Amino acid sequence: MMQSDLDWAAPIVPGKAMMGLHLGMGQDEVWSLLEQNKVSGKDINEQFQVEFTNSPLLLVEVVNGGFLLRDVNSRNPNTSEFDEVFAIGFEDRLLTHLVASLTYGAKLCSYKGKVWGDIGLGSPVVSILKHCQIEFDSGDELFYPVGKNYSGFSIGGTSSPLEDDPDQVVTYIRIYFVEDRVS
Repeated sequence: MMQSDLDWAAPIVPGKAMMGLHLGMGQDEVWSLLEQNKVSGKDINEQFQVEFTNSPLLLVEVVNGGFLLRDVNSRNPNTSEFDEVFAIGFEDRLLTHLVASLTYGAKLCSYKGKVWGDIGLGSPVVSILKHCQIEFDSGDELFYPVGKNYSGFSIGGTSSPLEDDPDQVVTYIRIYFVEDRVS
């Protein structure tokens, strides 16, 4: 079993890790790490609050075989749910993807980790170009770094190409398992 410490500012490693979680970890191990960071003993429908290194107070919600982390201090005005700021996804009970989102109301509570030490939620999308080339996929409305060394990573901005909106900021970061990647 791989030991991991949760950290809201842990570096983002494309195709490998974010928030101190490593792709390939078992679902039970991730659940255990979340439970170790409970701050409230009130479990309601498998929901509980957590707080860990560098994090705001977050609500853990079990959904579709994965977990959502929600900011307990912000809500979309059109719903009663707290804003979703992080998603943890599994396939066959193994961690396969992690997603950090910049939500308007939860901007101050968004994930603080950075890829390459300088690009995170709220950074200009164009700043990625100093590290690698990117391609915009109009179907996914996401940017993908070009090159095998950058696989397992995508980002979102305003859902448009840089040519149409050169000033957009990163609003979504996803790392995911790439099967043919050799560690």
